[in-house]
Amino acid sequence: MSCLVQQTRNFEQVLAGTSASSEEMSKVIGRMVTGMQFQDLTKQRLEHVADSMTIVTAGLEDLVARTRASIPDGVDVPFPQEWLDGLLSRFTLSEMRQRFVRRLLMEGTALDEHGILDVDVDEGADSGSGDVELF
Repeated sequence: MSCLVQQTRNFEQVLAGTSASSEEMSKVIGRMVTGMQFQDLTKQRLEHVADSMTIVTAGLEDLVARTRASIPDGVDVPFPQEWLDGLLSRFTLSEMRQRFVRRLLMEGTALDEHGILDVDVDEGADSGSGDVELF
């Protein structure tokens, strides 16, 4: 009989340990699911922002084309340096500023400090790198 009591105590200890492990695993899985949901929500919001920016870009390109078409030939239009400097000063991340300048002024290309073409800016180039940009 004492053997059965001892066996029962052993089973109780094993079950208590299993229960504690199951609770811990459940908490870890819950945190993982919450993290994935956050990432999915963030991804969806960023996709909506990107879609909106694509629409705005198309509208601005149309506006540029219409504006250029309405300016008579031979009229010299000064480059809006002051406006551009003010716009660039609003960027807080230097990499984003560089991308903006490449896109706006260099039609998607980048020149190094010696004026040599060193990078072709491709819209999907960064998506597969797996790097995380911290800011």
